[in-house]
Amino acid sequence: MDPSQRQASARTSRTFDALASDGWGPEMERDHLRTAGALLHRLPLEQGRIFLDLGCGNGWAAHRAASTGAGAIGVDLSRPLLVEARDRQVPGDPVIWVQADLQALPLADESVDLAFS
Repeated sequence: MDPSQRQASARTSRTFDALASDGWGPEMERDHLRTAGALLHRLPLEQGRIFLDLGCGNGWAAHRAASTGAGAIGVDLSRPLLVEARDRQVPGDPVIWVQADLQALPLADESVDLAFS
């Protein structure tokens, strides 16, 4: 990432960290469920598949994917939102949480079956 991308990433992180600190996670989930929630029901989520949630926020989509038996990876730049996502995780759910910039994912090529953002 070049310096301008790093600066933009840092600004984005600060913005979402502040929103998370203000309790924005549940509101984000409600808003996204109205539009993106229906899409999740159409995805071929099943055991053995890996679902990648890009910009996962509080992890609502990754949690739903994991409830189908699919493995899930939630990636977000905001540490506070990832903490919220981890705190909501049901023991045994196959979800991995990763703090990373979406322009520099620390994932191997072809390591996921479905990507969602």
